[in-house]
Amino acid sequence: MEIAEKREALRVPSDGVVSDDELETLSTWLRGARLESAAVFLLEAHRPLMGIASAGFVFLAPIARPVVGPHRWDLLERLTRDPSAIDRLLRKL
Repeated sequence: MEIAEKREALRVPSDGVVSDDELETLSTWLRGARLESAAVFLLEAHRPLMGIASAGFVFLAPIARPVVGPHRWDLLERLTRDPSAIDRLLRKL
């Protein structure tokens, strides 16, 4: 895989919307790790705090982004900013 292809694969949509493919990948990973129940519980319980969580992701980005990985960090950050993405993820789980 060439560098341009790798960059395209890691590209974050400019509109900040989480795609269905990304949600499917995340839900598949959660099911594979047998974390569906925990994920549903935590997403529902913390729904009112998503605005604060989004600000927290921005604040912690310089420290945590290199550890977690830029693509995964950006996905989680966009997930906290997009309430419809949380609803779609819960339906997939």
